[in-house]
Amino acid sequence: MKKMKRVLAILAILALSAGILSSCLFVKKNDPYGRATESQIQPQTVETLPDESETGPATEPASEPASESGTASETEPASDPDSETDPEPATEPASDPEPVELPSAEELEAFLSTPGVNGFLASTYSDVRDASLREVIYQTNDEEIPYEDVVAVLEKKHGHELMSSVSYISAEGLQALVLERTGRSLDEFRCDLSEYYLSDEDLDIYYVEHGDTNMQPVKVLDVGEESGKIVVRYTTSFGSDWFWVNEGGQYGSAAEMEVVLIRSGDGFRFVSNQPAA
Repeated sequence: MKKMKRVLAILAILALSAGILSSCLFVKKNDPYGRATESQIQPQTVETLPDESETGPATEPASEPASESGTASETEPASDPDSETDPEPATEPASDPEPVELPSAEELEAFLSTPGVNGFLASTYSDVRDASLREVIYQTNDEEIPYEDVVAVLEKKHGHELMSSVSYISAEGLQALVLERTGRSLDEFRCDLSEYYLSDEDLDIYYVEHGDTNMQPVKVLDVGEESGKIVVRYTTSFGSDWFWVNEGGQYGSAAEMEVVLIRSGDGFRFVSNQPAA
């Protein structure tokens, strides 16, 4: 019995020694300070992204809209200096027209007493397009058209002998005269000339039948300048008894008139003709 106890005690001592030896070997195999070795560290799981070839390119998150309180540099594109409109140059004040060399009274009287030209003094107008061209035709005599031919056509038209005189000018000649003395075409004038137009196989004229003359001898009283135009105050040898036709077609009389002209070449162009103020 004692022998059995001794054997058990020895076995117990051996078992205890084996356990101690096993513990020492385990500590030495690991870290002397008790830290785990690489073999004891559990590997971390890494999440892998799917291949773009299988799922397509990754979609970027939509950018948030700029807040209303953001600065202009964050919300507005920078302006291109080359695209900016250059400031308009300052407008220079209109310069006064150059002074006009005033013609002499003798030069004006000679011009205004010319047949055809003188007719522009026989009506009043603030705009030359309102001038009575009948009064201009009244003073014409187209030497390129025989007088007898005109009389023969008019007598045929009337069916009787012509008892009055006739003044006439070709349609082409009137167009040239009006353009030269007003700078306007015949179509721009407001007067109706249909009554005075005659078109025949050999004739294309404007004419006026009359028994007297409307020529008015002119006396220049004063010559001035206004806004680059020549202002002529004049009267006629008839004094206050001479007549003029106003814009309404009514006859009247005036002691003094004022015609406004513009120099053109060797002569002048008419602008207006009205009673002097």
